[in-house]
Amino acid sequence: MQSARADLDYADLIGRIDERLTGAAAAYQQGDADTAKDAVQSAYFEIFENLEGPIRVNVSAARSYELEAEFGDIRKLIIDGAPPEVVQARIEAQIAAIRAVLPDLESGVRLRGEPGRYETGEAAPEAAAAPAADEPIEPEWQAVVDGIGETIAQAAAVYEQGEAEQAVDLVLKAQFDGYKNSLLETAIRRYRDSNTDAAINGEFSRIVGLIHDGRPARMVAASGKQMVVELTGLLPGLPLLGDNGTARPAPAPVEADKDWAQVGAQVMAAVDRAIATQAGGDSKAAVSDIQNTYFDVFEASGMEGAIGLRDAGLKADIESHFSHLTALFK
Repeated sequence: MQSARADLDYADLIGRIDERLTGAAAAYQQGDADTAKDAVQSAYFEIFENLEGPIRVNVSAARSYELEAEFGDIRKLIIDGAPPEVVQARIEAQIAAIRAVLPDLESGVRLRGEPGRYETGEAAPEAAAAPAADEPIEPEWQAVVDGIGETIAQAAAVYEQGEAEQAVDLVLKAQFDGYKNSLLETAIRRYRDSNTDAAINGEFSRIVGLIHDGRPARMVAASGKQMVVELTGLLPGLPLLGDNGTARPAPAPVEADKDWAQVGAQVMAAVDRAIATQAGGDSKAAVSDIQNTYFDVFEASGMEGAIGLRDAGLKADIESHFSHLTALFK
């Protein structure tokens, strides 16, 4: 997907995180905890997500997780009313820690687009190899790719008619119903490589960005056609996945007495409330509700970690839904 995207500007992303976190510290010093909390959350959801994948690839998955977790810890300090100097020190340390990975990002593997969340720790069953053009293409995969192209073409058409919101929904439908839920994403991640998967997800994000930025509909249509070409190039020899996918290690034990159904119900109820808040015209509160639900329910309950132990890709997909909701509410 190299022709359609510019490289991520790691220095710019880190500078924007610095700005948001510095603003959070200033707001907290002035006694405005709500603004401080929102600034920390936006630094994480809107900016740091773009760095998580590159940090996993070029530094380590552990370091990516540590930096991610620190956003939640700083947020909790603000909610708990910690002394301003404590919050200030933690924010300064977090900014320094993120800036410290910049040399590794600049000199390492440069991912493209806006990868957001994706899983890179999953070991492929075989060494990734470029597809051979003379290998057969499974008709099911070709139908999936064709469907993605048709859905993005529909998005371009409704966008041309002035329906930007519907166009965004169609692009997200192509990504989630087409690319992810069909298991094409899983197959590419396992039998090609995770960086290719990240680039594809980044391309969907870039197309959504074209719509948000008011770019011409022809650019959306052209991007969809190019995506079909490039996805099709990955299909020769790509195996279909059975109901069980490929073999995975046995999951580590988790709390046997945890009522995950109840936690899931809490998440969905909170999302429904946020949607109602958005419908009532308070977009800022709706975004805050979604971000609070991520930290206070999904993460704090241990559900995030439990899912990650079993299927890191599923964890990443669920997390990306939180991000997409906040983006759609704005």
